[in-house]
Amino acid sequence: SFSDIGVNLGTPNWQGQTTRTRRFNAGNIDNTVREIGLSNTTNNTNMSILATVTPEIDVALEQILDASYRFTTWPALTTGAGIVNIFGDDYDYLVRMGNVQELTETFDNYTPDASISRHAVYDGDIGDINNIPSGDSESASSMAITSQGAGFCNYTVGFGVDYGNMAAGIRSIASRIVGGATTGTDPRIQVQFNNRGEGTGALNATIPKDATREISFDLGITWDRH
Repeated sequence: SFSDIGVNLGTPNWQGQTTRTRRFNAGNIDNTVREIGLSNTTNNTNMSILATVTPEIDVALEQILDASYRFTTWPALTTGAGIVNIFGDDYDYLVRMGNVQELTETFDNYTPDASISRHAVYDGDIGDINNIPSGDSESASSMAITSQGAGFCNYTVGFGVDYGNMAAGIRSIASRIVGGATTGTDPRIQVQFNNRGEGTGALNATIPKDATREISFDLGITWDRH
């Protein structure tokens, strides 16, 4: 049996912190406990923990042992930058986390939200780390995980010919990530695109998506122990 309590610790680092309690019922243990391990699944994409019990404790067959663990996730608060080619034009992009105050789920395998409506393009700029992009939005038509392993998950968000057709063009995308079974967490990956003005598009122009084109965005999540 277990219980989970998740909170966000707020400014300045916006850590998500989960306290988890696992119960070893009477009859489970009849020995000296020197170490306690915890893993949600045998899947190696999930983090696990092994703790040394100091001092050692003796647990009799008729006793119950509750073991509580506290896990803390530190979200990236910096803004990344780069250049990407879209429809033949080069775009500067900015990438940062959004809604970090909603990060309360920790320890589990981080993945994109399975709900396609949680991945959308916007015609406005990305927000700060506590917000999402501004402006009108259009939801994606597809989302698929392309590769996944210990500490990473890569995925593609797609917009078919009838999706993402913003009159003002696409300025940014926001993609919801989740950390496990707990509902209510809502952190996002945000990416903004500005045309470099070196091709057919004007300087700082948006992405010209219409009903004659499809577009997809390759995104990724990484995490590690610290």
